[in-house]
Amino acid sequence: MLKPTKSLLRTEKKKDSILVYTEKIQAFFEQYGRQSLYVLIAAVVIAGGYIAYRAIRVSGYSKADYQEMMAHESFAKGDYDDAVQKCDALLTDYPDAPAAAGALMMKGRIYEARGDLDLALQTYEKLAGDFSSQPYLVFGAQYAMAAIDYGRGDYKKAAELYRQAALGHPDHFYAPQALLDAGKAYRRLSRTDDAKRMFGLILKNYSKSREANDARSELAELEFIP
Repeated sequence: MLKPTKSLLRTEKKKDSILVYTEKIQAFFEQYGRQSLYVLIAAVVIAGGYIAYRAIRVSGYSKADYQEMMAHESFAKGDYDDAVQKCDALLTDYPDAPAAAGALMMKGRIYEARGDLDLALQTYEKLAGDFSSQPYLVFGAQYAMAAIDYGRGDYKKAAELYRQAALGHPDHFYAPQALLDAGKAYRRLSRTDDAKRMFGLILKNYSKSREANDARSELAELEFIP
């Protein structure tokens, strides 16, 4: 009787290994297959749900952007009632959308134009508090609040808000103007050192800005104040 060759033995051994491995896999799925299938299905559902959520969220934001654009159109035409209604609808449907911050800014400006300064302040405060991820609009809200307080003669609040806007958003185009206004508000309060500090920051950080000349003039005047 012929003995099997080495290559045949290796082939048979390989077949045996594959068979054993296959049997192990089969046994695993017989024992855990249902649980594994559930886990797999759950993973697919979660992933699919997240993708669907993102798609709906993006779609919602697109609709919010469109609503904001329509509100701006009404605002530009001077139809403030319609603009406010559209802003309110946007804020109700998409309160967390980036466009909601723009809607709040628009409402604040409308309230200011109407002379409803308390409502304007409340609107700007909500914008500054709820949308820190939009620094450009937050600066605008803080600056608008400061201007209202300054006009009312509340120079302490105005100075703090101007200072907060400028120091919190140093790269903003109007940051040097906010520092200048803060310095003027401090001058109204006879807080000379604080005023000098604000004007000095303009010369230090914004020496080429148009506000730099005004800051120099303010500092020159302060030098003659005992």
